[in-house]
Amino acid sequence: MAKTREITIDQNTSGWTLTDLSSAVMGTFAEYTIPVGTALIFSSHHTIYMYLEDNEATSAETAAGQPVEIQIAQPFGIGTDLLANDQYQAFKELQDITKKRPNRITLAARANSVLKLRMTPASGKPSLDASDCKFALQATLVLD
Repeated sequence: MAKTREITIDQNTSGWTLTDLSSAVMGTFAEYTIPVGTALIFSSHHTIYMYLEDNEATSAETAAGQPVEIQIAQPFGIGTDLLANDQYQAFKELQDITKKRPNRITLAARANSVLKLRMTPASGKPSLDASDCKFALQATLVLD
């Protein structure tokens, strides 16, 4: 029988690959491959949080209206599922749980799936410093 527990995956969870963005087009700034023997279930009672920072000489928070999406790329090229997409402002609440963005659908990320955090930097400041970004995704961890 599989074991489950509630977890939060954030920027401090080992296994993330971070990539700075340097143009005003949708790009992946963080990737996490789901380990073998596990799965993550993202349900409607889970929330998502992000704080995104540009990579300019004087760093500042990303503009509120920038597009953000979270994808789950299934293993073996089966396809990609869209877990969430919205403007950045919908994801940036950290302190007040009642304001955090809930998932609107339930999706599973099985072993070897890749969780991708993506966004489009503002055209006036077309960059993102991935190492200065903070994010947290709640999920149910399933262990085989």
